[in-house]
Amino acid sequence: MNAIDVPMKIKINGEEDIIQPEEGAKLGAVLEGLRVTMTENQMAITGLTLDGSILTRERESVLLENPVTDYVCLELEVIQKGLLARSVLGQVREHLPKIGESLVETTTHFQTGRVEEGYRCLSGNLEALALVQKCLINIVVLCESSKEGGGEKFEVNTASMSDFQEILEEANAALRGQDLVALGDILEYELGQILEQWEQEVQKLDELIDQLFSEDS
Repeated sequence: MNAIDVPMKIKINGEEDIIQPEEGAKLGAVLEGLRVTMTENQMAITGLTLDGSILTRERESVLLENPVTDYVCLELEVIQKGLLARSVLGQVREHLPKIGESLVETTTHFQTGRVEEGYRCLSGNLEALALVQKCLINIVVLCESSKEGGGEKFEVNTASMSDFQEILEEANAALRGQDLVALGDILEYELGQILEQWEQEVQKLDELIDQLFSEDS
């Protein structure tokens, strides 16, 4: 038998024969069917591997029309949406106070003339804040995808996300102009307020996750 005649295996968290592709199916149709099935079962796909290589969205877009018989194995890593949301939110909750402490330290560096050290810390602060923002947005999207029959919109303050972008632009402008006074105000007050807002959003999202995924252990 030729290699192309062998049906492609589908593994979900290492388990085979849970789902099998239809004969003559194309890769794009199989992937779409898998995503629909996972969504219906409140599962999130956290990883896709095709014949040992990570299947990125870019790579997938090129291979959509290829028959599944061109491949040996499609592997999925999946997790219950509730568990994923709780895990990500737990990491956010853990890191927010640390970011706050680091912002205070960074401000102190600038106030005491340790400018180079302040710049180094600031870069790390902004990267950490951007990552937290991305995590919060992803949790909201995950919760939105799990609502049944629409219902009321989640009362999550997404305005704080756009506020953060504006503050980043202000910080970059202060950096370019080497305006340490303005930069200190941004660090101490504006970013501090954003952290407080995000801490409140964490509490709201925690309650929301409990409502949506009460059966997840």
